[in-house]
Amino acid sequence: MIEPAEAPAPGVTGASERTPCERCGDFAELVDYDGHRLCADCMGRLSEIERTPPTVGNLLCDTARILGRVGPTAALIVICFDLPMVLLEVFVPDLPSIASTLWGATVSVVGSGAVLWLAHRAIRGEGADPRVALSRAGERASGLIGANFLSAIVTLLYSLLLIVPGIVRALSLALVLPIALHEGADANTALRASTDRMKGHRAVALVAYLLWGSLGVSGIALYLGLSFLFEPPAMVVIPEALTRALLVGAGALLPVFMLPVSCTTAVLYAKTLRYRVH
Repeated sequence: MIEPAEAPAPGVTGASERTPCERCGDFAELVDYDGHRLCADCMGRLSEIERTPPTVGNLLCDTARILGRVGPTAALIVICFDLPMVLLEVFVPDLPSIASTLWGATVSVVGSGAVLWLAHRAIRGEGADPRVALSRAGERASGLIGANFLSAIVTLLYSLLLIVPGIVRALSLALVLPIALHEGADANTALRASTDRMKGHRAVALVAYLLWGSLGVSGIALYLGLSFLFEPPAMVVIPEALTRALLVGAGALLPVFMLPVSCTTAVLYAKTLRYRVH
């Protein structure tokens, strides 16, 4: 008489079902983790940040931890990428605004990609070499720029309807850059994947972005305040050289204030795609 096979423990899938691990592809005893089937080895390789769910508290705390690890290096990267345009805006007053827009949509996006790569390595507890980060962002430059451009167009079209649909759509597309960077996805694939992975996480992401984004708003307010203060007729008489130096400094620091937002995106990506290997 053949005895019935022993039933697997709750949450565990037997290897006899021939279902591969979603992370390494091996056929082994799998654990149902966050809706994904992982083997024991891959479960052990998940970082602490990847293991925890994307709640507001976890996003804020984990973002602060990542900023502590890569903050100075990331700040140097974004300053180097944005400083040339800041200098042009300060010393060439008649510079067309389209030049700044194009710079932000191309060069600055590649710099953001390098920051996202540094943050992702830090999340996984691995070394973060800025030269490798710049190289990886450069290799994926076309994908990053294309995904950023398409997501901006889609968000703008939704915003033309009402403000709320625009905000919801922007949150749905929050992960397009890390998807394009780490997975090499094209723009359309990145938009679809981001929309799918952000389901159920938009409200949490909104709160985290608002809290961390307040730093960015402070930087923007500082820059605009200095710009209006020193525009003729100036409210305060300050030597022109000092005025230009203050504007250059404020403009260079502006992207630094937005680093928490970039790191929040990296943490959110890690928490919503915990079963992938990059």
